[in-house]
Amino acid sequence: MRLLTLALILAAGSARAGTLDHSRPLDGQTTVFGMPTGELLRPGEVQLQQTELALFGVSVGLGEHFDVSAAMPWAPLFGGAQLRFGLFKHGFPIQLALGAGFSFGLLEKNTWVGELFSGALSVKTGRLNLRLSSTATRLGEPLKAVQLVDAGVSFAPWAHLAFCFDVVYLRWISRTAQPELNALGQHFVLGSGVSAISGIKIIGGTFTADLGLLWPLKGGALPMVNFTQRI
Repeated sequence: MRLLTLALILAAGSARAGTLDHSRPLDGQTTVFGMPTGELLRPGEVQLQQTELALFGVSVGLGEHFDVSAAMPWAPLFGGAQLRFGLFKHGFPIQLALGAGFSFGLLEKNTWVGELFSGALSVKTGRLNLRLSSTATRLGEPLKAVQLVDAGVSFAPWAHLAFCFDVVYLRWISRTAQPELNALGQHFVLGSGVSAISGIKIIGGTFTADLGLLWPLKGGALPMVNFTQRI
């Protein structure tokens, strides 16, 4: 409840500082629950992002068709960076972005530097956005690689609030046994398969907050918290 109150206060203050088209409040949203959309940052925009209160990222708009981003936790044990290319100009109702970059990990014996590829499509119709994205990252042994596919819908009945629902498919690409990814210690386990995320997006002029739940998981539902701030 405190996180929701804080997000509402920050969004209200940010809305006064930034610009927001009330008829198209979802325009320019580059992420939902940390998943990429087909939209890029506009030239010169800088966006700071905090995912799950642990993963920090920064993105910069390089021009009409490019942006670059990097992300890692506060303890730099893993992370990645990528350059994305947008096929269409800003404001077009269909947005398609393709990305390529690298990932790295320094987790005990499992150290790696691998490739990262992504693709994201957004279809926008005023207050309704449809989203589809896929990200594949090569990791080290025994994980080999992981693919994350996300399909989602966002609906904003009001200028500063949207309801979001996503279906997420996680696939480990490995010649050995399928691994599992532990989240928040050992309590939540993310294995291969389909999960869902449901929640809300609070929209300000330059600030957004995503608050939701990822379910079902071994151990229950995992809270999803994501903040972005443009400067």
